[in-house]
Amino acid sequence: MTMEEEGATPLDHNHLHKQLLPNNVFLTIAKSFLDNPDDVFHLALSSKSLWRYLEDEIYATEVLTTKASAEMLVRGTPDAEVVINVHQSDIPDPVERLRLFKLRPNFQEHRSLLLRIIDDGNTEAARKLINASVENWPNYLDVKRRSVTPLFLALMHGHEKIVEYLVNGGCFVDAWYDEPWGIRKFVKGGCQFIKELEVKSSCYNKADNIIYSLLDYAIAMRRHDQSLLLAKYTCDGGLIPVEENTTHMPPLHLAAFGGMTHVVRTLLERGYDSFAPSNLFNNATPLDMAASGVDNNQKTMQLLIDSREELPGPITARKRALIHRALIHRAPGNAIFLLETWHQIQQLSNLKDEVTYCLESDELLPVLQWIVEHDQSTTIRQDIKSMCLKLIDKKKGIESGTMKYLRSVGIMEPSSDQDHDR
Repeated sequence: MTMEEEGATPLDHNHLHKQLLPNNVFLTIAKSFLDNPDDVFHLALSSKSLWRYLEDEIYATEVLTTKASAEMLVRGTPDAEVVINVHQSDIPDPVERLRLFKLRPNFQEHRSLLLRIIDDGNTEAARKLINASVENWPNYLDVKRRSVTPLFLALMHGHEKIVEYLVNGGCFVDAWYDEPWGIRKFVKGGCQFIKELEVKSSCYNKADNIIYSLLDYAIAMRRHDQSLLLAKYTCDGGLIPVEENTTHMPPLHLAAFGGMTHVVRTLLERGYDSFAPSNLFNNATPLDMAASGVDNNQKTMQLLIDSREELPGPITARKRALIHRALIHRAPGNAIFLLETWHQIQQLSNLKDEVTYCLESDELLPVLQWIVEHDQSTTIRQDIKSMCLKLIDKKKGIESGTMKYLRSVGIMEPSSDQDHDR
């Protein structure tokens, strides 16, 4: 029994966008291609009544390549319910979910109706189509054009409600993309991985090929609500392997750097590792990034400290390195928080290395004041004076705010050092 014998019109270049497949041919094709997700027919399997949503894209991109299969003898109509149940079965393993996502159709020219609606910013039309898709063929939400998914497009355009509809509808949120143009800003001495928030050049890997998840993008753009929404639905856990010759942007590290405490907590609950080092950030952990990120990031740092049982206890080189990261990135509030945290456990002394950083900038004056008041070393004041005199001898000088403070507490003499302010 052929298509002609069933009363169907043969597929033809001249009939693009104008005809529908008869039910028996539709089901035959769906059955034939159920195990080949590169073909788009299986997406419409569960609802012939909503076929019109897929009509244009199927005829423009897929029908002609499957014409031979469509004209095969029909050997019986499969039980649609059985096929649908198999098609919609859920596989929670993150690596398997990524594999299946990669098999979703990826058009090169033609856009799906959903992508066109998102491009137009039509929120209500998007809501209706997403709801219909969730009910009838969920994988339609991940149909791509040139590797761009509806979620990617909605996030880039800033369509917050559409992003919410897509994520709540179950679209795949853990895909990786090439670095969006302009998302990083290079500045003197470093790079802003988050808007207006710099990582010093010595603290990140100058990777040429960084890939981002959409969660990374939302965090980098400081879109807190969208970041939290995506974090709640991620199943990655930092475990999905990335392709060779690429460096991935770790969302937990980035969220910690940006001080997004709720996002950090959610990612930890979703299985991300608070101990994990990042290749991009020179093996820094999330706590390292929190210390060197947005200032006064105490809540995020405390959350990460509480998740790391090895951190309580006496001061160690590891803990000193955390303080130094905060000082290098001019985050005095973070440095003081760390100093106070460990000062309560062990009286700190001989903080000369920390003083060296503090003398570089008035921004770190609050840390210098804390050291002068709390360092238990009997020689700390003399040590600070000696360090200042060495800087003056090298013609580097001391910034005016810092010098004024040192004179006020009697560490530096006003008369002898009057001409060495910066």
